Amino acid sequence: MKETFHLLESLLLPPSLSPSVSSILLFSTFVIIGQLVTQGICRQCLTHLAGGLTPTLIPVTLPVLHGEGPHWDAHIQVLYFVDISGKTVHRLNPSTNTHTSISLNDTVSFVIPLRGRVNQFIIGLGKSLAVLLWDGLGPDFELHVKESVDKDKHGNRFNDGKADPWGRLWAGTMGEENPVGSVKMNQGTLYHWSMTLCRLENKLSPVSISNGIAWSDDMKFMYYADTPTRQIDVFDYDGGEIKNRRIAFDFAENNVLGNPDGMTIDRQNYLWIACWGGYRVIQIDPQLKKLIKTILLPVERITSVTFGGPLLDILYVTTMKLGLNDMELRKQPLAGSTFAVTNLGSRDEKVKPVTLDQASRRDIVFCSSQLWLLNKT
Repeated sequence: MKETFHLLESLLLPPSLSPSVSSILLFSTFVIIGQLVTQGICRQCLTHLAGGLTPTLIPVTLPVLHGEGPHWDAHIQVLYFVDISGKTVHRLNPSTNTHTSISLNDTVSFVIPLRGRVNQFIIGLGKSLAVLLWDGLGPDFELHVKESVDKDKHGNRFNDGKADPWGRLWAGTMGEENPVGSVKMNQGTLYHWSMTLCRLENKLSPVSISNGIAWSDDMKFMYYADTPTRQIDVFDYDGGEIKNRRIAFDFAENNVLGNPDGMTIDRQNYLWIACWGGYRVIQIDPQLKKLIKTILLPVERITSVTFGGPLLDILYVTTMKLGLNDMELRKQPLAGSTFAVTNLGSRDEKVKPVTLDQASRRDIVFCSSQLWLLNKT
């Protein structure tokens, strides 16, 4: 077991690796044993690694500047994600190990397929909500801007965005970030796409860095993070409205390093949260406000997570290298990579994808004579 932890230490900070492509590719041929900490107790961690499931962690992409917004498309078994600062949208097909991307003309913060529409997506493009048409393979695409927000807030941009299981879009903005990690506070807003008014509605303001967003399987609760608060909040949820905001988990009270970024929820209604600046992903029970597991990664800036794979039991984790100095990059040659974590004993609760003929009337959005059907996350 000592040998195992020596290996883990060397993987967390591999000083011998340079950030060159050849080193990264060599490193990616190894299966990394993810360090699992249960309730923060190392003795339990040792027991779990010795006798139970051992999480494994592998990088599945080369680094980008600011990986974010992972979304698994269960219909075609591919992963979409974005590079916000790189202004690119990415598509990864794990079965063929094919990775394609396109470059846009502004920051792009999330990408969500439109249900019932082939090769069409909702994206956050700068301050705008736009429809992207892209086959996921070639360099050609079309963009159609639907609405822009925060026009009086210089430097604002969209950040995290999600569609609930009924297909209703929620997306938030954040204040100007200059330099990286320093955000102008209380400049953002959480928006909801109104299916009756066919526009974005302000549902929560002000916020600083709108993040997270996940829903309980009974759709009674929505979870949310305004990153600088270092808290996960929960609202009562009825589809179009959120109310009764309260704290579901506090990073400071639980001695969790880093700040809450993107998150997802598993079939047990446990949240999996990316910890920006904390080298980790955590699993929590939001009902009990309890930390369950910690997965340590070899990179500091963890940005978001989603479940994927045929059984929805692979946790895809996006990360960021933007803002790291040369020394930090040498210690974290995989910063900016997307990782796949397996053997977690958890999976997404949505085991069947929604198809067009199963969509209910409340999924339908009539806007400018167009039928929009948002694919669920």
